[in-house]
Amino acid sequence: MNPAATLQAAILARLAADAGVRAELGDPARIHANPPANATFPFATLDEAGGADWSACDWYGRDTLFDIHVWGELTAAAGGKAKVYA
Repeated sequence: MNPAATLQAAILARLAADAGVRAELGDPARIHANPPANATFPFATLDEAGGADWSACDWYGRDTLFDIHVWGELTAAAGGKAKVYA
């Protein structure tokens, strides 16, 4: 497994184990790389990692970036308001 995928897997495991995340996203936490078409709200998506290599001739370095999005559902029953997840 490449370093970016290893980091992403570790962050996913940490999020899924967090009690606060499970309280908001269900237990088990609804965190998807590719959410199903009928995903239950709210859920989070963890995008594929990207980054840039900044290595030089005598050291190795890399920036690793990825996005976490949290999706909710806006309903008329809620008065047209959605819960904001922080």
